[in-house]
Amino acid sequence: MSYSDLRIFQMTTMLVADIVNATRTFTDSEGCTVAAQLRSTSESIPGFIRQILECENVKDGSPHLDGALNALAETGYFLEMAVSQECLDSDDASQLIHRIEASKSSLISFIQSVKRFTED
Repeated sequence: MSYSDLRIFQMTTMLVADIVNATRTFTDSEGCTVAAQLRSTSESIPGFIRQILECENVKDGSPHLDGALNALAETGYFLEMAVSQECLDSDDASQLIHRIEASKSSLISFIQSVKRFTED
């Protein structure tokens, strides 16, 4: 089994693809400065998840878990900025933010499962 087979990895990879698609409509005007930040932050999430799974034990993966959770939070923040700058429709942003929250919950559940499995 590879990290790419895991639901959390697939969820975040799809989230990134949807964010990239949503930001393609952003104009290059000064008012829409968040597109690059939004893409960059979201694109780091699957990488953090891959790094968690490559660690020898759960404790070693803790910094990568923090990185993934922080990147998810920052992605939500940049989505909200995109709405306030009128670069992104609030309904589109709401759907993406909902998926970010679902990804956070799934990531936390995944890590708890791994901890239980490795502690037994």
